[in-house]
Amino acid sequence: MSRVATAPSALTLGPPATQKTENQKLKTTHMSSPSSPPSYGDTIPVDEPRRNRRVVLVSDHYPPVVGGAETLVRELAEGLAATGDSVTVVTQRVPRDAPARECRGGCEIYRLWVPPRLGRLWFLLFAGFAVARLARGADLVHAAGYAAMWPAWWAAWRRARPVVATVYEVLGEQWFSGTGLSWLAASGYRWLERRLMRLRFTRYLCISGYTADRLVRLAAVDRKRVAVAYPAVDYRFWDPQRHAPRPLRSELGLPQETRIALFFGR
Repeated sequence: MSRVATAPSALTLGPPATQKTENQKLKTTHMSSPSSPPSYGDTIPVDEPRRNRRVVLVSDHYPPVVGGAETLVRELAEGLAATGDSVTVVTQRVPRDAPARECRGGCEIYRLWVPPRLGRLWFLLFAGFAVARLARGADLVHAAGYAAMWPAWWAAWRRARPVVATVYEVLGEQWFSGTGLSWLAASGYRWLERRLMRLRFTRYLCISGYTADRLVRLAAVDRKRVAVAYPAVDYRFWDPQRHAPRPLRSELGLPQETRIALFFGR
C-alpha cells in the first residue's frame, strides 16, 4: 500500500460546517461513482503548511493478523507516523499471545482483550472506553471497518473530536445472498450496518466509487460527507527487481508465449 497516497486523506478532513470556508483554500477533487455524477466532497490541500497531529486509529484487527484491510490500516498508521504524526492504534488482542502494548513502525499499539467468541461484537460494544481514554487531546479519531465505528464515534463524541470512518463495503440486501447467514442473522447484520453508517461521522472514506454510491443510496448518508480514497499499490514492494521470477510456464508445461493471469484473494 502507498503511504504517501493514503495519509493525507485522513488528516485534511474538517467538520462539514467548516467546509465552505476551507474550500476557499482547498482544491476540490470530485470522485465519480458508477450511477451518479461526480459530486463527492473530497478535498486535497494545496501548498499549505502542515503541523504534526495526534491520531487515534481504531481497527478490530491489526497485524500480525494477515489480511487486506489489516495491511491497509498498518500502512496508513505507519505512513502517518513517518510524516511526524503521533499515531495510536487500538485493536483486538489477536492472536492471544500478541503483546497488549507495543511500539512498532513508529506507532503505539494497544491490544484489548475481548472474549474469543464473537470477538468483533465485544470489541464494538466495549472498546469505546479505551478509545475515549486514549483520544484525550487527539486531533482526529479514525475508524476502520464496521466493528470500529461505534467505539470510535462514541469516543470522539465524548472528547468533541472529529471522527473519520473508512468504509470497505456496504452490503445492504447482499447480506441475504452469498453470506451463508440465516434470514434472521442477515436481517440483524443489515440493521446493524445501517445504524453504524448513520452515526454521522465527520467524513466517510470509501475505497471505491461503487462503495460510496451504495453508502449514499442505502444508508442515506449526506454525499458531502463522503470521499473516495482508493487503496494504492506500493511500488516499492512490487518492484520486479526485488523478486526472482519463477518459470511458471516451464513448470506447467506451457508454451513461452502463453499469457498467465494470477488471482490472489478470497
